[in-house]
Amino acid sequence: MTDAKVAPPVKDLFYVGIDGTDVVDTIAWGSLWRDRFGWKNLLLQLNADPADTKRRLDPAHPALPMITTTRTHGSQAFTDVCIMPEGLDGKGLDANWPGPHPSDNVSQMNDQLAFTQVFTLNPRVDSAGHKLSADAGDIVADVVFISSHGATNGDMFGVEGYTLSGVDYIFSLIQADSHNRRFSGPKWVLLSNCNTLFSATHNDWLDLIVDPAAPLRGIVGFRDACPLADGSVDLFATLIDQMKAGKTIIQSWQKSLTDNGLGKNWIVLAHEEAAGDTIQAWNAGTLPPITKLAPPSVKQFTSDDPTGTAVTRTPEPFEVFWSKGGTRIGASNRLAPASKIATGDKVTITIGPPGTATAFEAGTKAALLLVYIRVTYEQIVDVTKMFTIDAAASSGIKQPVAVKPVNTFRFKRDAPDTWLFEIDGTPAAAVLALTCANLDLSNLGHHNVPLWLRGWLKLPSSADLLRFDFIRNGSIIAA
Repeated sequence: MTDAKVAPPVKDLFYVGIDGTDVVDTIAWGSLWRDRFGWKNLLLQLNADPADTKRRLDPAHPALPMITTTRTHGSQAFTDVCIMPEGLDGKGLDANWPGPHPSDNVSQMNDQLAFTQVFTLNPRVDSAGHKLSADAGDIVADVVFISSHGATNGDMFGVEGYTLSGVDYIFSLIQADSHNRRFSGPKWVLLSNCNTLFSATHNDWLDLIVDPAAPLRGIVGFRDACPLADGSVDLFATLIDQMKAGKTIIQSWQKSLTDNGLGKNWIVLAHEEAAGDTIQAWNAGTLPPITKLAPPSVKQFTSDDPTGTAVTRTPEPFEVFWSKGGTRIGASNRLAPASKIATGDKVTITIGPPGTATAFEAGTKAALLLVYIRVTYEQIVDVTKMFTIDAAASSGIKQPVAVKPVNTFRFKRDAPDTWLFEIDGTPAAAVLALTCANLDLSNLGHHNVPLWLRGWLKLPSSADLLRFDFIRNGSIIAA
């Protein structure tokens, strides 16, 4: 620990934490951020609940759990309050919800999760009404901390979202972008979850952080696995300690993960003008303005490029998408209950030709790798057991379709995870028709998790192999 002092903010600055798992990391982070930097918790601008003074009461969302909690990590006790849309420690229970079991409270959880989907982007308090707001409140949180599970397409979900059918997400990057939502209040977002800053998410992040009136300056997180809550405490405590000593946010995050043995996992996305942000400048009100917005000048900082590499939009080189019941599954409807898949459902995967071509070249070869959450996730993926192919309903594909193990990072590497086939003739699209079988071969009991596709095309007229991670438009949710 350092003895360096941080001058208090020249004007009140606020933080807020949102947690869908064990809350120890969010409580510890908030407590340390408050005590080291002199900030205030946004939720304490709400009135206490007359029935329980440990709870904050939002009259606009009376069933939203916001409970002052004490947690111990090592020998140190931390006390703070955060938003818990799935109940304390993500257990699906709350004194203001009706049921004794999480399955009794799905609608209550989903009401709160629908709110966090929009509140995360613009977290505010209306001081006149002492209520939370996602748009018009006069007090805004300058930093947001999210602790959850995460997937490589930017889906963030809590314990119940992971284990109970029908529970929604805390925040979905894809969903926010499809509804044209933008961050329009916070300066930085800190993510304690796996994979949600994976490179394939950057197209969506580029959209969300460029609100012209109040752009988000940067996001701190992981491009691979994140520790569970107790491990997260150590990471963010080190981040805060380094920031207190005068390091930039980016330098502090790099040092934190490197010192804790996760040097390959750290990543920051930030506007070029925010790369030098320090807590000292933040408290003094002297952070430089973000002016490069059209186009944005955003950089990725990782162990591979610690000085930053420009982030640019990567277009899909060809089209891949799922359909169910004749309805195309896309960014805007993928979380709808009718779009999710379970045993017995019939679905199709459609592949389109590259670029602006209206038809495939004869002899084009294609491959589709099925990914469960992320390529390194230890779930058995075997496309021959998870789906059966309906050859008669397929089109534009030469039969039989081959299968092969391609993903070398996952569990049970000898199981076939990829469909390989040749396009039949010159169709405008190729369609692989499937029936869902066992989507949980590892018997993990996970729900609401994305299955997404990594696709390849090999054209006979080119030596290049077209490849893309279709985490957005090639993603479907296993109910």
